[in-house]
Amino acid sequence: MSIYLDIKETLFDDRKIVVVDIFEPYWDPVEEGGCQEVNIYIAPKSGTRSAEDLQELLDGLLPLPPSDARRFCERENRLEFGCMYFDEHIGTMSSRREFTLTDETLCAKLPESFISPTKVIEEKCALVRRIWIRLYPNVQIALWASQGQFRDDIPKKVLEAQNRLPRLLHRLGFKVR
Repeated sequence: MSIYLDIKETLFDDRKIVVVDIFEPYWDPVEEGGCQEVNIYIAPKSGTRSAEDLQELLDGLLPLPPSDARRFCERENRLEFGCMYFDEHIGTMSSRREFTLTDETLCAKLPESFISPTKVIEEKCALVRRIWIRLYPNVQIALWASQGQFRDDIPKKVLEAQNRLPRLLHRLGFKVR
């Protein structure tokens, strides 16, 4: 089974979070190179705004260690979002180039790398899927991020405005999870 499928299954089964969006664009390794990028946008079901709480949730999401990660960080007027990614080997791309010289005057002056008038260069490179797990304080912010807004950080005043609506609804008698 692939790491990607394991990650998706684990995230969808986790009762503490909501998978808001998965962006898995069409990928052609011949045209685009050796790395497919997948972005998974998630948020805690209860919503939270503390960098420490979000970091703790992100750290405990998956049992396997990420290839790399960025931590949540509170700055003076911004919350920088944490995320992590996992690299998965998904194949190999091989190429073969053959050079044949037909000019006899050049053949006499060939570099040592040419054994005969023909030189073959074979190359292999790994095809990789990079799976980004992007955690946001609530579903609305995760949705904005999946659409390109507030992807890496958010002003604290916008975050505070996001937290006022549930409190207001609660005071008006609505049940808010």
